Amino acid sequence: MRSRALGCRHVPSCASVQVKDKLRSLGFRWDSSRGVWTRPAVDAMSLLGVTEEEEISLEKLLAVDPLSQHASEAAKPSVEIVNGEVMVVNSYSVKDELKTLEFHFDR
Repeated sequence: MRSRALGCRHVPSCASVQVKDKLRSLGFRWDSSRGVWTRPAVDAMSLLGVTEEEEISLEKLLAVDPLSQHASEAAKPSVEIVNGEVMVVNSYSVKDELKTLEFHFDR
């Protein structure tokens, strides 16, 4: 139950109540404007240990142990560029360094 827009840098997934906690524990974020849980496709591929976006499935995501090595590595800070703006995802561990570089937190 996931959709993929051509050229989309995120993998949206269904907003089912049953999988909400699991997706959140795997680093997915809720996008209220689209009503989906999202995560950069490259991060989801790394989490699953796959090389193609087509290999990502909800079933595979639900089978991942959030405490596994892949899940903890995937939760590290990463950089995304959206509409010409640099965004650092999962940035809590580097928040002080980002502040010194004049980054601003924006929900």
